[in-house]
Amino acid sequence: MNGTISGAISSNRGMISSIKAKNITGSITANGQFQPLTEFFAINTIEATEDIGTSSQPITITTDAGPVSVGGQTGFNNGSIKRVFGRNIFANITTPFPENAPAGPYTADNKRGNIRELKTTGLLSAGHGKFGGSVTTFTLGDLDTPLVNALQLTGNLEGTITAYGTIKRPVIIGGDIVSTATLELVGEEQDLSATGDITISGTLVGAVSVAGDKLGDLIINPGSMTGTINVGGNLQSKLSIGGTVTSTAKIIIDQNVEARYNNATPPVQQDTIVFTGASAMAGQLWIGHNLSGVVVMPLFVSGTQTGGLSGQVIINRNDEAGAFETATARVRIGQTNQSGWQNIASPEYPLLSSPIGGGAVGLAPFKLHKLDCVPVYVDNPAGQPPVLLSTGFLPAETRPPNLSEAVVTIQSRGPMKIDTENGYTATNAVIIEVQNPACPTQWWPATDFFTRTYAPGGNARVLQLTRVSGGPPREGVYRVIPQGLICKDMAGSIVLPVDWPITYVGGSDDELPAYVFRVGADCNGNGIWDVTDIADGLASDPQVILDSDSDGIIDDCEEEEEVCRCDWNESGVVSVQDIFDFLASYFAGNGDFNQSGASSVQDIFDFLGCYFGLPEPCCGI
Repeated sequence: MNGTISGAISSNRGMISSIKAKNITGSITANGQFQPLTEFFAINTIEATEDIGTSSQPITITTDAGPVSVGGQTGFNNGSIKRVFGRNIFANITTPFPENAPAGPYTADNKRGNIRELKTTGLLSAGHGKFGGSVTTFTLGDLDTPLVNALQLTGNLEGTITAYGTIKRPVIIGGDIVSTATLELVGEEQDLSATGDITISGTLVGAVSVAGDKLGDLIINPGSMTGTINVGGNLQSKLSIGGTVTSTAKIIIDQNVEARYNNATPPVQQDTIVFTGASAMAGQLWIGHNLSGVVVMPLFVSGTQTGGLSGQVIINRNDEAGAFETATARVRIGQTNQSGWQNIASPEYPLLSSPIGGGAVGLAPFKLHKLDCVPVYVDNPAGQPPVLLSTGFLPAETRPPNLSEAVVTIQSRGPMKIDTENGYTATNAVIIEVQNPACPTQWWPATDFFTRTYAPGGNARVLQLTRVSGGPPREGVYRVIPQGLICKDMAGSIVLPVDWPITYVGGSDDELPAYVFRVGADCNGNGIWDVTDIADGLASDPQVILDSDSDGIIDDCEEEEEVCRCDWNESGVVSVQDIFDFLASYFAGNGDFNQSGASSVQDIFDFLGCYFGLPEPCCGI
């Protein structure tokens, strides 16, 4: 074991019992041995006191399996490997698996390779214990060897490990899964027992991928996670993640997160996905369909930025129809043994982002978070939308000192993006309209009154509106309509519009998905809404009457009232009756519509221009 094996080793028919050396840099090939009844390994042991292969030149280890006939008996060559040990292992290891096994008159089990134990022994502190290269096999580990881990790395996983069948014994990675590395369970037989745990003590930068439903406990602790965990089926066991979960981390459950129960009588539901780190969970948890298991995060401690959720939990990511089991879903911020823990109930998860750490739980299609918006959305057909003062939109040097600049914040429960594939841009992803105060069913374009900022600070759940240069938007009721905003991070090619509430401003014939707010008058510039100013003046001193004619406008701010001149009969709306009444006045010599001093045919043209154009403040029917 003191030298280096650099030449190739090959066994055409028969087991390789043991290869031991200081370093192994040559290729190894074994075709197994005829075995009609008992289990046999193509390779029993490969062991290096230092390294197997090098990071720049991994060696090749290949086994094969297939039918043979010896002395009239038909059996098979087994392609399994019992153990591979080394301080560092850099190797491309391939044993038979369904996609590469040769055809033959033998059972499927006979052509499946198994790696019972793959282990590095080097010290992580010395930069050793690595696995690089690749492993492609059917199963890792063996249930008959309870004290032997299937994969045990004292250092980093720097290669790709693919198993088409099961992990039958624990996988322990003492270092990191680097960005180019993958631990993948393809899913030919995804029925992993509870013994098939995966433990990562370092940083998950690369990917862990499980195609099937059943996985033993997956534990990342005390390391951190910046990469991806992908479970292709249902999550039916426990996922525990400690340390820091960064904003680049993704946990993807393609189907359902299913409830777990203990063996008590009656059974008690257990936590399914648990984040145990001190930092807020800043990554993304994507659940394809239903959440019935419990997702738990540490209690968020305000002011310290510890615990809680600053990232995003997306539920029903793969289901455009929006079907969801609402009765059993729970995302809990804070452990049950801590005071103040909060149970976030579906389907809309109403808690504000601030008490849970800045993040959100979103059920697709994502709804507007009415209480998290500024101003808070008022979903009341009979009520007025919440008010932002017009003077709040002024530059700092001219607005009242008690007001900060008014910023409209429209916040979704899930991440949004602009639907660029269908031609939308930041310019037209939303349209903004202002209501005609004289005609509630009429809305005028107002998009250019505001600067629209999508996802400020990288938060894809937020759309902000601020003033354009030159002054505040006009007073009145506004609605923001998402015509090109869709749910972000949805699976496949699903294009799902964000789900904003229906506004009834203007009546049932005017129903549109919209966020509605009001810019209120502050004509005297004291930072108080005029309606409040007028009421407070009367309450504090009945002799102080700011609005003597009770028209809702402070007397000092009164201007000459605009009238709709083509509302000839002053009924409040422009209708065909106004044409008849104007013509009657015109032929009676009183039709000076354009106030030129005399009635002429031009007055008819000017009247009709107003009638069909309905300029502000006209309201037509």
